[in-house]
Amino acid sequence: EGYGNDNPGAKSQGIKQLMSGGGVILIGTQLIPLLSGLFG
Repeated sequence: EGYGNDNPGAKSQGIKQLMSGGGVILIGTQLIPLLSGLFG
């Protein structure tokens, strides 16, 4: 009952997870060239 698509709590939780995941990917793609430039 509480797990429907209209559940705003689940939606905001999903958005938070999506944003944090995207942030990790963004930071990773920014850092990898930087690190390879330093150590390469």
